[in-house]
Amino acid sequence: MPTSEEIKANQATIWSHASPAWAEWDATWERFPGPVNEWLCAAADLKPGMNVLDLASGAGQPAVAVAARVAPGGKVTATDIAPGMVDMLRQRIERAGIANLEAVVMDMEKLEFPDESFDAVTARWAFMFAPDAVGAIAAARRVLKPGGRLATATWDKADQNWWQGAQIFEKTLNPLVPPPPPDPNAPNPLRFSDPELLEQMLRDAGFADVSSETVPFRFDFGSSDEWWRFISTVNAPVAARLRRLDAAQLDQVRQESTAEIERFASGDRLALAAACLCAVGRK
Repeated sequence: MPTSEEIKANQATIWSHASPAWAEWDATWERFPGPVNEWLCAAADLKPGMNVLDLASGAGQPAVAVAARVAPGGKVTATDIAPGMVDMLRQRIERAGIANLEAVVMDMEKLEFPDESFDAVTARWAFMFAPDAVGAIAAARRVLKPGGRLATATWDKADQNWWQGAQIFEKTLNPLVPPPPPDPNAPNPLRFSDPELLEQMLRDAGFADVSSETVPFRFDFGSSDEWWRFISTVNAPVAARLRRLDAAQLDQVRQESTAEIERFASGDRLALAAACLCAVGRK
């Protein structure tokens, strides 16, 4: 079994490799999961002038939205373990001229900030990838000021997230490139899809007034080929496995996967269900 540090090193590599795809599909990431960003901003009770930490920021969601909410006078520090993602976000910040948003490379389990540094912490699709998730949540609590809130989102169950193609890749990709052995505690997108488990982790890390709810939305693509171009590049673990295929195998997986996803087509569009499990706690 890989060590915690080996897992995190691999994550830094594969997500850096995926960063150009996240930049390419930035408008898609901003548009469709927008309700999740709104939930996080509201649950964190953001106000102008606040100092906010955003964990595992990736392409800048919800860090960019948070920066708008805390202006004027507020500041957002966006962190990610993948240098490629941070570089891409820095370029986005410069292009957009977002003066109150800074991006830094940092491990969410080892936050390099003094105690009680932030008024709020947001974390979209973050703790599911931390080898020590409770430790990462506890680190977020440490840097929060008393009364500050942590608002986080993870993916809900697979049958509410067909856009990810998890069930499809079980049939089309797994026989060619088997995934790591099943481990419910290993980092993966669906790791905390049980609301009781997610809430208990926040309580175990010391948070009070913990609650959660499902936030549904959908991804809308013009075709199954568009979906394939999206999912085969932005999903870093899947993309890493696809790179191990030869050209014929890759074409086989693409054809079989797009044929499976087309069952969700309606007219000339492909509407795919998505849902996040969102939780909030107070220090």
